[in-house]
Amino acid sequence: MKILNQELQTRLPSAITGHLIPAKTDYMLENPYIDCILDSINNNENVLLIGEPGCGKSALVLHLAAELGIPLVQIQGDGECSVTDLIGGFQFNNGETKWIDGLIPFALNNYCWILFDEINMVLPEILSRLHSMLDNRRMLDLHEIGKSIVVSRETIIFGTMNESESGRHAGTKPLSPALRSRMHSKVKFSYLTPSSEIKLLTQRTGINIKDASLLVRLANQIRDAWRKGEVNDPIDTRALLACAYKINRGFKVEHAIYPTILNDLSEDTAQAAKGLLISYGVIKPEEKK
Repeated sequence: MKILNQELQTRLPSAITGHLIPAKTDYMLENPYIDCILDSINNNENVLLIGEPGCGKSALVLHLAAELGIPLVQIQGDGECSVTDLIGGFQFNNGETKWIDGLIPFALNNYCWILFDEINMVLPEILSRLHSMLDNRRMLDLHEIGKSIVVSRETIIFGTMNESESGRHAGTKPLSPALRSRMHSKVKFSYLTPSSEIKLLTQRTGINIKDASLLVRLANQIRDAWRKGEVNDPIDTRALLACAYKINRGFKVEHAIYPTILNDLSEDTAQAAKGLLISYGVIKPEEKK
Protein backbone atom coordinates (compact mmCIF):
# COMPACT_ATOMS: atom_id res chain seq x y z
CA MET A 1 0.00 0.00 0.00
CA LYS A 2 1.32 3.44 -0.91
CA ILE A 3 1.05 6.09 1.82
CA LEU A 4 2.30 9.48 0.68
CA ASN A 5 5.62 8.71 -1.04
CA GLN A 6 6.30 5.39 0.66
CA GLU A 7 5.23 1.89 -0.35
CA LEU A 8 4.43 -0.09 2.81
CA GLN A 9 3.77 -3.80 3.09
CA THR A 10 0.27 -4.89 4.09
CA ARG A 11 -0.42 -8.16 5.92
CA LEU A 12 -3.05 -10.85 5.95
CA PRO A 13 -4.75 -11.27 9.33
CA SER A 14 -3.70 -14.13 11.61
CA ALA A 15 -6.07 -16.19 13.75
CA ILE A 16 -3.79 -15.57 16.74
CA THR A 17 -3.32 -11.81 16.42
CA GLY A 18 -6.18 -10.65 14.19
CA HIS A 19 -8.00 -9.16 17.17
CA LEU A 20 -5.01 -6.86 17.77
CA ILE A 21 -5.37 -5.05 14.44
CA PRO A 22 -6.85 -1.61 15.28
CA ALA A 23 -10.13 -0.47 13.77
CA LYS A 24 -9.81 1.99 10.90
CA THR A 25 -10.48 5.67 11.61
CA ASP A 26 -9.91 8.97 9.83
CA TYR A 27 -6.50 10.51 10.44
CA MET A 28 -4.98 13.73 9.11
CA LEU A 29 -1.44 12.99 7.90
CA GLU A 30 -0.32 16.55 8.52
CA ASN A 31 2.99 16.25 10.40
CA PRO A 32 5.83 17.38 8.05
CA TYR A 33 7.90 14.36 9.12
CA ILE A 34 5.34 11.68 8.21
CA ASP A 35 7.56 10.58 5.32
CA CYS A 36 10.46 10.17 7.74
CA ILE A 37 8.29 7.98 10.00
CA LEU A 38 7.19 5.83 7.06
CA ASP A 39 10.81 5.47 5.95
CA SER A 40 11.72 4.26 9.46
CA ILE A 41 8.93 1.68 9.28
CA ASN A 42 10.27 0.41 5.97
CA ASN A 43 13.77 0.15 7.42
CA ASN A 44 13.00 -1.48 10.78
CA GLU A 45 13.90 1.60 12.81
CA ASN A 46 12.53 2.65 16.21
CA VAL A 47 10.34 5.76 16.30
CA LEU A 48 9.78 8.19 19.20
CA LEU A 49 6.80 10.57 18.91
CA ILE A 50 6.91 13.60 21.23
CA GLY A 51 4.19 16.13 21.99
CA GLU A 52 1.30 17.27 24.15
CA PRO A 53 -1.57 14.86 25.01
CA GLY A 54 -4.30 14.56 22.41
CA CYS A 55 -2.28 15.81 19.42
CA GLY A 56 -2.33 12.52 17.50
CA LYS A 57 0.85 10.63 18.44
CA SER A 58 -0.69 7.27 19.37
CA ALA A 59 -3.51 7.83 16.87
CA LEU A 60 -0.95 7.89 14.04
CA VAL A 61 0.45 4.48 15.01
CA LEU A 62 -3.06 3.04 15.37
CA HIS A 63 -4.02 4.49 11.98
CA LEU A 64 -1.01 3.03 10.18
CA ALA A 65 -1.43 -0.38 11.82
CA ALA A 66 -5.11 -0.41 10.83
CA GLU A 67 -4.40 0.60 7.24
CA LEU A 68 -1.69 -2.05 6.84
CA GLY A 69 -3.50 -4.82 8.76
CA ILE A 70 -0.74 -5.11 11.36
CA PRO A 71 -1.43 -6.35 14.91
CA LEU A 72 -0.40 -3.82 17.53
CA VAL A 73 0.54 -4.51 21.15
CA GLN A 74 -0.07 -1.27 23.02
CA ILE A 75 1.67 -0.89 26.38
CA GLN A 76 0.56 1.93 28.65
CA GLY A 77 3.53 3.39 30.49
CA ASP A 78 2.89 3.77 34.20
CA GLY A 79 4.38 2.81 37.53
CA GLU A 80 2.16 -0.28 37.71
CA CYS A 81 3.84 -2.14 34.83
CA SER A 82 6.23 -4.78 36.12
CA VAL A 83 9.03 -6.74 34.49
CA THR A 84 6.83 -9.83 34.88
CA ASP A 85 3.94 -8.18 33.02
CA LEU A 86 6.07 -7.07 30.08
CA ILE A 87 8.98 -9.52 29.92
CA GLY A 88 7.57 -12.58 31.70
CA GLY A 89 8.18 -14.59 34.83
CA PHE A 90 7.91 -17.94 36.53
CA GLN A 91 4.48 -18.98 37.73
CA PHE A 92 3.46 -21.97 39.86
CA ASN A 93 0.52 -23.91 38.49
CA ASN A 94 -0.71 -27.49 38.88
CA GLY A 95 2.26 -28.50 40.96
CA GLU A 96 4.97 -27.14 38.67
CA THR A 97 6.74 -23.88 37.97
CA LYS A 98 6.66 -22.62 34.38
CA TRP A 99 7.97 -19.58 32.58
CA ILE A 100 5.12 -17.46 31.19
CA ASP A 101 5.95 -14.91 28.48
CA GLY A 102 4.97 -11.30 29.02
CA LEU A 103 3.52 -8.91 26.46
CA ILE A 104 6.81 -8.12 24.72
CA PRO A 105 7.87 -11.74 23.97
CA PHE A 106 4.33 -12.40 22.73
CA ALA A 107 4.56 -9.40 20.39
CA LEU A 108 7.99 -10.40 19.09
CA ASN A 109 7.06 -14.04 18.54
CA ASN A 110 3.94 -13.00 16.62
CA TYR A 111 5.52 -10.19 14.54
CA CYS A 112 3.38 -7.44 16.08
CA TRP A 113 4.22 -3.77 16.22
CA ILE A 114 4.83 -2.52 19.77
CA LEU A 115 3.67 0.88 21.01
CA PHE A 116 4.95 2.13 24.37
CA ASP A 117 2.47 4.88 25.22
CA GLU A 118 4.06 7.46 27.54
CA ILE A 119 7.36 5.59 27.48
CA ASN A 120 8.90 8.12 29.88
CA MET A 121 6.56 6.87 32.62
CA VAL A 122 7.81 3.27 32.39
CA LEU A 123 9.99 2.20 35.31
CA PRO A 124 13.77 2.43 34.63
CA GLU A 125 14.34 -1.27 35.42
CA ILE A 126 11.95 -2.18 32.62
CA LEU A 127 13.37 0.30 30.14
CA SER A 128 16.87 -1.04 30.70
CA ARG A 129 15.66 -4.47 29.55
CA LEU A 130 14.72 -2.94 26.19
CA HIS A 131 18.19 -1.76 25.20
CA SER A 132 19.24 -4.95 23.40
CA MET A 133 16.02 -5.01 21.33
CA LEU A 134 16.34 -1.34 20.37
CA ASP A 135 19.98 -1.28 19.26
CA ASN A 136 21.79 -3.18 16.52
CA ARG A 137 21.59 -6.45 18.45
CA ARG A 138 17.82 -6.49 17.77
CA MET A 139 17.02 -9.16 20.32
CA LEU A 140 15.30 -9.44 23.68
CA ASP A 141 17.47 -11.28 26.20
CA LEU A 142 15.46 -13.58 28.48
CA HIS A 143 18.38 -14.41 30.75
CA GLU A 144 16.03 -16.00 33.28
CA ILE A 145 15.55 -18.96 30.94
CA GLY A 146 18.73 -18.69 28.88
CA LYS A 147 16.90 -17.62 25.73
CA SER A 148 16.83 -14.67 23.32
CA ILE A 149 14.13 -13.56 20.90
CA VAL A 150 15.12 -11.84 17.66
CA VAL A 151 13.28 -8.65 16.70
CA SER A 152 12.14 -9.39 13.14
CA ARG A 153 11.84 -6.82 10.38
CA GLU A 154 8.07 -7.13 10.75
CA THR A 155 8.19 -5.66 14.27
CA ILE A 156 8.49 -1.88 14.61
CA ILE A 157 8.90 -0.36 18.07
CA PHE A 158 7.26 3.00 18.76
CA GLY A 159 7.32 5.18 21.84
CA THR A 160 5.20 8.21 22.62
CA MET A 161 5.91 10.75 25.31
CA ASN A 162 5.07 14.17 26.64
CA GLU A 163 8.13 16.27 27.32
CA SER A 164 8.82 15.85 31.05
CA GLU A 165 10.52 19.24 31.21
CA SER A 166 7.16 21.00 30.82
CA GLY A 167 6.22 20.11 34.41
CA ARG A 168 2.61 19.43 33.41
CA HIS A 169 2.70 15.65 33.43
CA ALA A 170 2.97 13.92 36.79
CA GLY A 171 5.14 10.83 36.81
CA THR A 172 7.07 11.65 33.64
CA LYS A 173 10.82 11.89 33.57
CA PRO A 174 13.48 12.45 30.91
CA LEU A 175 14.46 9.33 28.97
CA SER A 176 17.98 8.17 29.67
CA PRO A 177 20.48 9.19 26.98
CA ALA A 178 21.14 5.48 26.40
CA LEU A 179 17.51 4.78 25.52
CA ARG A 180 16.82 8.02 23.68
CA SER A 181 19.82 7.46 21.42
CA ARG A 182 18.37 4.07 20.43
CA MET A 183 15.26 5.72 18.96
CA HIS A 184 16.28 6.32 15.35
CA SER A 185 13.60 8.91 14.50
CA LYS A 186 12.40 11.45 17.05
CA VAL A 187 9.42 13.40 15.72
CA LYS A 188 7.71 16.30 17.49
CA PHE A 189 3.95 16.63 17.14
CA SER A 190 1.77 19.69 17.48
CA TYR A 191 -1.95 20.24 17.14
CA LEU A 192 -3.57 20.15 13.72
CA THR A 193 -4.03 23.33 11.72
CA PRO A 194 -7.51 24.82 12.23
CA SER A 195 -8.78 23.69 8.81
CA SER A 196 -7.59 20.11 9.37
CA GLU A 197 -8.99 19.98 12.91
CA ILE A 198 -12.38 21.22 11.68
CA LYS A 199 -12.30 18.59 8.94
CA LEU A 200 -11.44 15.88 11.48
CA LEU A 201 -14.33 16.87 13.77
CA THR A 202 -16.87 16.94 10.97
CA GLN A 203 -15.72 13.70 9.35
CA ARG A 204 -15.25 11.72 12.55
CA THR A 205 -18.35 12.83 14.47
CA GLY A 206 -20.83 14.23 11.92
CA ILE A 207 -20.93 17.63 13.62
CA ASN A 208 -21.70 20.59 11.36
CA ILE A 209 -18.98 22.98 10.18
CA LYS A 210 -20.33 25.92 12.20
CA ASP A 211 -20.10 24.11 15.52
CA ALA A 212 -16.78 22.48 14.61
CA SER A 213 -15.34 25.89 13.72
CA LEU A 214 -16.48 27.32 17.05
CA LEU A 215 -14.82 24.50 19.02
CA VAL A 216 -11.58 24.80 17.06
CA ARG A 217 -11.56 28.59 17.45
CA LEU A 218 -11.93 28.22 21.23
CA ALA A 219 -9.20 25.56 21.39
CA ASN A 220 -6.72 27.61 19.38
CA GLN A 221 -7.25 30.79 21.39
CA ILE A 222 -6.69 28.85 24.60
CA ARG A 223 -3.62 27.13 23.11
CA ASP A 224 -2.19 30.52 22.14
CA ALA A 225 -2.74 31.76 25.71
CA TRP A 226 -1.12 28.59 27.06
CA ARG A 227 1.97 29.03 24.87
CA LYS A 228 2.31 32.59 26.24
CA GLY A 229 2.05 31.31 29.82
CA GLU A 230 -1.27 33.05 30.43
CA VAL A 231 -3.21 29.86 31.32
CA ASN A 232 -2.18 26.46 32.67
CA ASP A 233 -3.71 24.09 30.10
CA PRO A 234 -4.27 23.71 26.37
CA ILE A 235 -7.48 22.17 24.99
CA ASP A 236 -6.57 19.03 23.08
CA THR A 237 -8.17 17.42 20.04
CA ARG A 238 -9.40 14.47 22.12
CA ALA A 239 -11.54 16.84 24.21
CA LEU A 240 -12.91 18.50 21.07
CA LEU A 241 -13.92 15.11 19.69
CA ALA A 242 -15.70 14.19 22.93
CA CYS A 243 -17.65 17.46 22.80
CA ALA A 244 -18.44 17.07 19.10
CA TYR A 245 -19.85 13.57 19.63
CA LYS A 246 -22.24 14.93 22.27
CA ILE A 247 -23.29 17.81 20.01
CA ASN A 248 -23.99 15.38 17.19
CA ARG A 249 -26.15 13.32 19.56
CA GLY A 250 -28.39 16.32 20.13
CA PHE A 251 -26.78 18.30 22.97
CA LYS A 252 -26.53 22.06 22.58
CA VAL A 253 -22.98 23.38 22.43
CA GLU A 254 -23.37 25.24 25.73
CA HIS A 255 -24.39 22.01 27.46
CA ALA A 256 -21.93 19.64 25.76
CA ILE A 257 -18.90 21.83 26.40
CA TYR A 258 -19.00 21.67 30.21
CA PRO A 259 -18.55 17.92 30.87
CA THR A 260 -16.21 17.34 27.92
CA ILE A 261 -13.96 20.42 28.00
CA LEU A 262 -14.50 23.06 30.69
CA ASN A 263 -14.77 20.74 33.71
CA ASP A 264 -11.42 19.14 32.84
CA LEU A 265 -9.49 22.42 32.80
CA SER A 266 -7.74 24.13 35.69
CA GLU A 267 -9.69 26.99 37.21
CA ASP A 268 -7.82 29.80 35.47
CA THR A 269 -8.03 28.11 32.06
CA ALA A 270 -11.72 27.33 32.51
CA GLN A 271 -12.42 30.99 33.38
CA ALA A 272 -10.53 32.14 30.30
CA ALA A 273 -12.46 29.67 28.13
CA LYS A 274 -15.77 30.81 29.61
CA GLY A 275 -14.84 34.42 28.86
CA LEU A 276 -14.25 33.49 25.23
CA LEU A 277 -17.52 31.56 25.05
CA ILE A 278 -19.35 34.60 26.41
CA SER A 279 -17.74 36.77 23.72
CA TYR A 280 -18.89 34.24 21.09
CA GLY A 281 -22.45 34.43 22.47
CA VAL A 282 -22.46 30.72 23.35
CA ILE A 283 -22.99 31.10 27.11
CA LYS A 284 -24.48 33.95 29.11
CA PRO A 285 -22.39 36.21 31.37
CA GLU A 286 -24.13 34.90 34.51
CA GLU A 287 -22.78 31.45 33.74
CA LYS A 288 -19.23 32.72 34.24
CA LYS A 289 -18.55 31.74 37.85
